[in-house]
Formats: sequence, C-alpha cells, structure tokens
Amino acid sequence: MLAQSEFTTTHHLLSLGVFAAVVIAMVVAGRANDRVTRRIGAAIGFGVWLLSAVFYTLPANLEPDKSLPIQACDLLVLLAPLTLLRPSRLLHAAVYFGGFGLTTQGFVTPTSDIGGPDNTKFWIFWLLHGMIVATAIYIVVVDRFKPTLTDLRNAVLFWGCYALAMIALNYGTHLGGLNEGQGWYYGYLGPSLPDAVAGSILRHLGEWPMRPVLMMMLALTIFALLYLPWPVIAWVQRRVQTMLAKVSADQKSP
Repeated sequence: MLAQSEFTTTHHLLSLGVFAAVVIAMVVAGRANDRVTRRIGAAIGFGVWLLSAVFYTLPANLEPDKSLPIQACDLLVLLAPLTLLRPSRLLHAAVYFGGFGLTTQGFVTPTSDIGGPDNTKFWIFWLLHGMIVATAIYIVVVDRFKPTLTDLRNAVLFWGCYALAMIALNYGTHLGGLNEGQGWYYGYLGPSLPDAVAGSILRHLGEWPMRPVLMMMLALTIFALLYLPWPVIAWVQRRVQTMLAKVSADQKSP
C-alpha cells in the first residue's frame, strides 16, 4: 500500500526517526516538569494549527475543495493543545482514538503532494501529524489515560458526527457542481478522492457511496482494537494481585 517514491524510502524514514526522538524527549520532559512541558506543547500545537490554516488559505495555495482547516487532523491539532492545557475525559478520548486511529494513517502513507524538506507543505504535514500523535502518547504515558467503554462510546459519537458532517458537505458540493462536479474532499469522505492519496488504503475501499461506509466501519474496528488492550491489562493486573495476596496470606498462616 505504501507509495513508492523517494520520500517513502528516505525522507519518510528520517521523519519517523526524528518524530520518535521528539516524542521521547517530550515524555521525559513531562515526567520532569509536567506543567512547563504542557504549556510549551500547547503553544507549539496552536502555532502549528495557525501556520497550516494561514498557509493553505493564502490566495496562492487556496483550493476550496481541500484547503479549509476542517480536515480531521486540523481539528485534532486544535484538540491536542486543549487537552494539554485543560485535560478532560472527552478531550482525552477524542485525541487518543483520533490520534492513534486516524492520524497514524498519515505516517504510513503520507500524501504524495508534500514533497521534501525544501517544501513548506512537508514541514506543515509532519509538524501537524507529529503534534497530534505525540500528544496522544503523552496523555497515555504521563497522564496515564486508560480508555473505558464510556470513552470509546464518546469517541465514536464525536468522530461519527464529524464524518456525517463531512459526508453531507462533500456530497452537497458534488450536487452543486463544485470542483468540476467531483465535490470536495474533506475527511476523504466525498464522492471522489484527490490524486495525492493515490498510495493510501483509501484507494482500495471501493467507490462512493460504499467507501465512506467502509471507512467508518474500519475506523470503528480500529477504535475497538485501541480499547481492547486496556481491559485485558486490567484483568491481568487483578489476577496477579489476587495471586500475590493469596501467596502472602499463605506465608502468614501458621
């Protein structure tokens, strides 16, 4: 499924390596000084959102079918700094499931139009996606966020409402004859897909209207898989604690 390009084999791998180093540094800093790290991370997150929104809406770059800051990652890069500054279960759930379940697709198959380090789109892409996933990792490692069934439900409702809104918007522009009758691409949930995602798994999910349905089913499956390890871990911990308590009681008994 990976796009076969120089970016995939060189810049892609280097970018992933830098991202891993930054995440480790962020987590270590958070353990040492959580308050300062959160403020710095939030400032970077808001700055990345502003940079992306301004850059893509400049007259030279504006493409109404895909440039407006309403993609899922545009929303997530706003939620990420908010959850650093004002942690809540809803924000944690939206960033955890959205960050790991949706944004990581960009790490595996980045869009083909971002170019290399000499292109502003390259830096915006990796800063935006990196900020989202780094925050998702941070809330798990530093905040010790453990999603519950309620968190899973809230994430499904939150992202389900987003998906339905984007389907309506994209299909409405299709009916209105915008973008040469193809409609808009927001959330990649429209009647057509941009050429930039030619190497993505999205190309293998069929045509409209089944593609959005399959995308939502796939997202729901991924969300469920992101939840499942936590009750399993909790069950194992309870079993271990029970066994240890039993051993301790046996040792104390005459």
